[in-house]
Amino acid sequence: MSRLDSDEVWSHTRPRAGRNLGYLDDELRLQTNRAGWHAALLARQRAVAVVSHDALDLARTLETSQHPSTNRQWALALRYQGFAGAGIELGQRIALAPQWRFQWALQGLQLLRMAEREAQGQAAYAASSQIYSADLVSTQTDNRLKFPYQQGHPNRGNAWLSHGALSWQGEQTQASISWRDAGVLRWRGLPQQTLRLSSDIQQTDADGYLIYAPLIQGQNSQINTRRWMAPWTTFQVGWRSSPTDSWRLSSTWLPHWGALPTMGWTRSWAQQTKTTLSWQFHEQRATLCVSVPWAGSRWVMGVGTDFKGATQSRSFSFAWQSSTSFPSD
Repeated sequence: MSRLDSDEVWSHTRPRAGRNLGYLDDELRLQTNRAGWHAALLARQRAVAVVSHDALDLARTLETSQHPSTNRQWALALRYQGFAGAGIELGQRIALAPQWRFQWALQGLQLLRMAEREAQGQAAYAASSQIYSADLVSTQTDNRLKFPYQQGHPNRGNAWLSHGALSWQGEQTQASISWRDAGVLRWRGLPQQTLRLSSDIQQTDADGYLIYAPLIQGQNSQINTRRWMAPWTTFQVGWRSSPTDSWRLSSTWLPHWGALPTMGWTRSWAQQTKTTLSWQFHEQRATLCVSVPWAGSRWVMGVGTDFKGATQSRSFSFAWQSSTSFPSD
């Protein structure tokens, strides 16, 4: 991540076959709970990028000047969406039946950043002439986008996002389904730029004369943006194999990507201390989380990393909860 603004970043990428996923999900919150309700102040940012193997491979080829030795063709695809903001959250936990629980939450955010980009097209390389050709269409929407004759627009947007979960708890097993970030993002007068890159366009005028179109054609505009957000949805099952050990399997469904499965094991120790070890299959990341009660509070710390030669996946978490008692689960 620290090398993203470097010209050498592409020499470090090792794209997987098919589609590649990159995501960032950060949140800082201060929350209070009372009688089944909670209220929170929070700041957060989220970004998801889905990129084809060919797009990353072509970028690395161009940046490193390592031209192919044979003819090549690339199918290019990119989809990116991100936002950052701060605001409040209100939610409630409801007991529907002895074994059933439902909880919901609503976030109202003032957006400080909103960015989207989609690109589709083809590229090719002819080894005999050492010439690249491309036909690519790109649409970018970003509050930081600048272009000539741009009109002023609000420097803040807003978002309303919902979260919820339905869970069932048995004696030895449990199951739940939950969702995050179903809602809408809005921003007035957001700058948008549409570009078409083509190195092989030929047109004729009314008299039949050949016209070579520009290499890049584009249009700048400003739009009142309203983006409906599809939620991240998580399915989870768990079971207790002994009084001290429990297991869980879960899978989070990301829109425009698919499933991200995870498995985890939790061991309960003396004095309500817990350790959780989980494995995220797509990220190939192991995460260790430790929960320790101390002086009427609970401290939770977690760290995760992959085991590759150059670390590509990391996670950090820290939480403090003030309480006089703690639930057994």
